[in-house]
Amino acid sequence: MNRILTAAILDGYSRRKDKSVSVRFITQEMNSSEIQSIDILLDQYGFLYFQPGDAPNEEMIGQLETIPSENLIRKTPSQRLRNTLYVYWKDKGLTQSFETFYAQEMENYINQIKRRL
Repeated sequence: MNRILTAAILDGYSRRKDKSVSVRFITQEMNSSEIQSIDILLDQYGFLYFQPGDAPNEEMIGQLETIPSENLIRKTPSQRLRNTLYVYWKDKGLTQSFETFYAQEMENYINQIKRRL
């Protein structure tokens, strides 16, 4: 399993339309193999653990090993689709209610899949 454990400074964040947050970190200088480890993980789903301090200690590393995955919240694909449709509906300024728009879009997706059968 690939992991990134590095010293970093929390540089900033920005709120996104779908209520998620984009977080920026600045690391110390990295060599090519360390950067390659980041490249390999690009666009992968994972979990971020940030703890202020000077350097990782045994306790922190132990905590990384024991984070219970069942306590981590992850949106289901249907929740992600609904949220994305909501952002689309809001951006387009459609006059119909979101519930009506959502029902119509879902029916369109269902019919697309049925045609493939």
